[in-house]
Amino acid sequence: MPYSVVNNHPDCEGFAVVKDQNNELLGCHKTQAQAEDQLTAINIAEFGTRELPQNYRPASSEDVPEGRNCANCIFYKSPYCELWDANVQADYYCNRWAVMPETYDISGFDQSRNDKPRYNTAVEILQNLKKQV
Repeated sequence: MPYSVVNNHPDCEGFAVVKDQNNELLGCHKTQAQAEDQLTAINIAEFGTRELPQNYRPASSEDVPEGRNCANCIFYKSPYCELWDANVQADYYCNRWAVMPETYDISGFDQSRNDKPRYNTAVEILQNLKKQV
């Protein structure tokens, strides 16, 4: 891809989204997740549908947290992944895995502090990405 997220750009104290070709700063974010959201939006706007990421792999791989796979990810609608706009295998995993709302315990979140999850559904995530373009 011609864009990247870096954490060492001279004009950004957080996570920067840059053009690989010339290191041009496209956005600066407090968190890596926010930078990755912008990167995803840029790639969708420029390239349309997405290919599966390089880190898409069997859920049985040693580095995959136990119990995580496409089948229990918020983006999974058998056999389709809403995030990657592609068919996926239920027993695979990628690093953008996100918990399904019905398995997410929000009882510990302080509603007055806004420390609840940013989004409730995959649709909200995709809508937010489209707003960033």
